[in-house]
Amino acid sequence: MKAAFARAARDVALVAWCMQFVALDAISPRLRSGGAGETMLFWGGSAALAYFLQSVCRTRVVRALVALLMATAWVVQAAALRYYNAPLDRQLVESAMAAWSDVRPVLLAIALPLTAGSLLLGALGYAVLSYGRRPLPAPAALTAAALGLAPLFVGARIATPELRLLDAVRGLHRTEVTRVTAAVQLPLLPSRAPRLPSVLFILGESVRASDYCADPRPHCPVAPRVNARLPERIALPALRSIASYTAISVGAVLSGRTQLGSLQELTTAPTVFDFVHGCAPARSVRGWRTTRRSSPPSSTAPISGPAPTPGSRWKI
Repeated sequence: MKAAFARAARDVALVAWCMQFVALDAISPRLRSGGAGETMLFWGGSAALAYFLQSVCRTRVVRALVALLMATAWVVQAAALRYYNAPLDRQLVESAMAAWSDVRPVLLAIALPLTAGSLLLGALGYAVLSYGRRPLPAPAALTAAALGLAPLFVGARIATPELRLLDAVRGLHRTEVTRVTAAVQLPLLPSRAPRLPSVLFILGESVRASDYCADPRPHCPVAPRVNARLPERIALPALRSIASYTAISVGAVLSGRTQLGSLQELTTAPTVFDFVHGCAPARSVRGWRTTRRSSPPSSTAPISGPAPTPGSRWKI
């Protein structure tokens, strides 16, 4: 009886170890469009990776390192989910590195509770690995590792929290060099399409894309009218500005460059509207016009192009 109870307790501890990031992912905002089947595949990979990690913990040192790393990843992702309603990923880390002077005081303020939580959870994980570890033969271990790491090559931004954090480590080292350039005159960008479509670019301010349903969905409780009005819209899930001020944010999003430099350089940099203008030469498309509109209406600013004729379509 005691042996059966001990075996059941070890099984429960092992299941809890393997499902720790699955549980965290279950309460995270959904970023996957493949439905329940895709989510189950990601969850299965997470459990397989955790099962592989417990199988290689043959010594106390390895058990301690694995338990501490997994605990730290869980605490960091739980804190990010608690405060930002989104797990930490590479894009967020790169944004934080770009605004390090603002992020550093916040990290110092939460360093102590994060460290304490990681040590406490790490001790619990060490106990689980010492009590419920099950070894795996080499082929099974390699298969579990491959299944666990596969989501990194499918889509790291929609993977489970531990893989998102693993991918985010690459964002700590920035290799891009920001170059400030003067005004750029774009050449003609001809299009082979017989008829240019009308493009409406919607920039949402102070809204979360996952909650505001940037991609079309059958039901969107937060923004049902927008969801119903534009059923064929194209979401831009990787588009994000690192700025906290609207003026800087809009400039960064529309021009695709950081807002560092003189006012002359920033205001003369080409924007998405200039590219649209370059794709619509007046000789091939009559009655076109490029404009941008925002709230309040007084900020409407036509960019270029002839005045629209009756019945013409606006190129936004």
